[in-house]
Amino acid sequence: MIRLHQLGEFVQVIIDKEWTRSCKVGLECVMALMATGIPVHHSRNMMHYKLLTISYEDAMVALGGSANMTKAAWSKNDEFIFHVEGPAAYQAQARFNALLEKCVRTTPRDLTLTKGYRYSSDPTENGLQNTQERALPRRGKTI
Repeated sequence: MIRLHQLGEFVQVIIDKEWTRSCKVGLECVMALMATGIPVHHSRNMMHYKLLTISYEDAMVALGGSANMTKAAWSKNDEFIFHVEGPAAYQAQARFNALLEKCVRTTPRDLTLTKGYRYSSDPTENGLQNTQERALPRRGKTI
């Protein structure tokens, strides 16, 4: 996401604030996103679904399901991942936009690490790197 943002693509992120605050690696990852200027928001409720949409001038693709945005989730875990294009992808983007309207912009002050963090997944391992790299030549927007 950082690389796409640096290339001028539009990137937005919605996080689960409590998960992020309870995982040192997750906290570091979100801080890195914010440090590069990527807008990060959080819901007042638990944010559990995972969604990536890539929009082009004439098309949209959505990927989602149970997989976290980690290398393990996209390469070795048993996960449910769907890939849709066209109208279904636009519906997924509309759902993201509706959720975004209810969210609050995340600031570094929102993200203090809670004691005894409990999660160990590593969101810095980007399992979507190959997908993103294939998308780059088309110069679409990534959200």
